[in-house]
Amino acid sequence: MNLKQVPGGELEYNTQREDLIIAEYGRNIQNMVEFVKATQDRTERNRLAMAVVQVMGQLSPQLRDVPDFKQKLWDHLFVMAKFDLDIDSPFPMPDPVVLAARPTPVPYNTAVPKVRFYGKGIEMLLKKCGELEEGEERKAFAQAMGNLMKTYHKAWNDENVSDEAIAQQMVELSKGSLTPYEGMSFRYEKLQGKNIPNNNPFRATNNNPNRNKNFKNNRNNNQNRNNNNNNNNQNRNNNPNSNNPNNPNYKFKK
Repeated sequence: MNLKQVPGGELEYNTQREDLIIAEYGRNIQNMVEFVKATQDRTERNRLAMAVVQVMGQLSPQLRDVPDFKQKLWDHLFVMAKFDLDIDSPFPMPDPVVLAARPTPVPYNTAVPKVRFYGKGIEMLLKKCGELEEGEERKAFAQAMGNLMKTYHKAWNDENVSDEAIAQQMVELSKGSLTPYEGMSFRYEKLQGKNIPNNNPFRATNNNPNRNKNFKNNRNNNQNRNNNNNNNNQNRNNNPNSNNPNNPNYKFKK
């Protein structure tokens, strides 16, 4: 806790002082700015303001990589002076109204998808597919969307779904702009482990026939390594020239 001796012998607590405008610079910089404001001579006031800005730059080295580094320091000086500082600044004083303005709220998408496990992305893709012209690209796009929808349905509901049900959902979610082609069938696609390489001998999968063998060999190697270490320690203890005090043959040096 910062304490200050005031006339009369009483202590002034930090909570009794004026709030810091920019707390990152600390109380001393704020006092320097107040001293600059109280200086009557304009030439001296300009010199002191330049010195305060240099000290502020030393206290904030992270701002050196920011564009317009010097201008930001002068803006902070005017902010801490409450925009009441008459000096010859190399940069214009910032507008208090602009700095106090609140940012424009970010518009969030609050639309709820019709089918939650499909999500809003599936609806957008179906709409995009419906906007394509008739051709092979549209047909391939519709086939891929049907496969993806069937896969999502299986992953979330753990039940089989017919191609007719997927085709009906494609029409509903695309608002009638996409109609599956006649005779089109959809298939499931694996979502997990589709592109996972199978060259890791210690990965817990049933597709690797050498997994148990590799674990057994690794355990045997560790056991042999421990046996070798124990034999080395026993030989070291039985050596009369060993410097181990636990050795019964160890002779203390005189």
